[in-house]
Amino acid sequence: MTGGFGALTRADLFDPTTNTWAPAAELPARYAGHRAERLADGRVFIYGGAYLAMGAQSHAAVWDPGTDTWIGGRIQEYVDGRKGHTASRLPDGRVLLAGGDRRARGKVYDPRASSPNVSYAVYLQQSNFRQCHQRYRHTATALPDGSVLIAGGSQSSRILSETERFVPGVDHFERAAAMAFERTAHTASALPDGRVVVVGGYGRLSVDAPDDGRCAAPSPAPAPAPAPIVVAAPRLVQVPKARRPPARPLATVELYDPLTDSWTPGPPLWSVRAGHTASVLDDGRVLIAGGQGPSGPSATLWLLDSDAARWKRLPDMAFFRTSHTATALHDGRVLIVGGTAHRARIVAAELWPGT
Repeated sequence: MTGGFGALTRADLFDPTTNTWAPAAELPARYAGHRAERLADGRVFIYGGAYLAMGAQSHAAVWDPGTDTWIGGRIQEYVDGRKGHTASRLPDGRVLLAGGDRRARGKVYDPRASSPNVSYAVYLQQSNFRQCHQRYRHTATALPDGSVLIAGGSQSSRILSETERFVPGVDHFERAAAMAFERTAHTASALPDGRVVVVGGYGRLSVDAPDDGRCAAPSPAPAPAPAPIVVAAPRLVQVPKARRPPARPLATVELYDPLTDSWTPGPPLWSVRAGHTASVLDDGRVLIAGGQGPSGPSATLWLLDSDAARWKRLPDMAFFRTSHTATALHDGRVLIVGGTAHRARIVAAELWPGT
């Protein structure tokens, strides 16, 4: 566990055999809202986040579990601070950084290129992959063919239903089918059959969104303009303007099939949920923990069966939580850590015992 609220330099290790915590080496910089990804050789790469009023950061570091040491620092070669981004390990071992704040370009970290002789020993491959949309608080899910599905998220003025895929063989983003709902702060989990299940988030039913033209795709026929309504004076024309409902936590679920590039509705949750976690278990079931419910932070647990057809309500957690983490352990348990509830920071951790 690294960093956290308050931009910490602390790192801790959890031992599932003894259910105990131990301190690890301190981080080389303060981290909060960053992303961590395990590399193919067992090391851990972390990047970005925000530190108080300084905004999005471009700090990167790699932790070596064999020596309990960090190598890294600020990436001065690239002014590329990110927060609200995602980090995904690609089949060739590289790590894709997508979105974040106002970023509309993906970057790739290549651990094979890092060296103690390079400034700060960690750097990003010289690549700028133009995304179809700038976005943050989206999801990134690895697909069976090695590509990565980027779904939903926020822009400065709207929430997205649009999705795109990063194709590592040619290293570019291509447009994918849009979801039925605009979503941000949702979860997207890869199922054993290759599909992706998207759960909850803040959002609303999608409407046709403007196309920014960044990714090549057939353009749909333009919708007819609304008929003007002539009122009072002959020269006064009033054009109707649709009022959109505000974004709220959703209970809806959608399933993405990468073979057909299509979305279908899944079984809805019994209650709305956003800012929750989703953990895929070894048997293909998905555990949904906490998040923002209809009346605030929630302690509820839900279990989606392996064929993504039915939900089961489980006993509640000990604490209300949102913006926490959840990690599936090798023994079938799930470690749930931190988060917030009613403006308070949750410092306790708990274990879901599996069932």
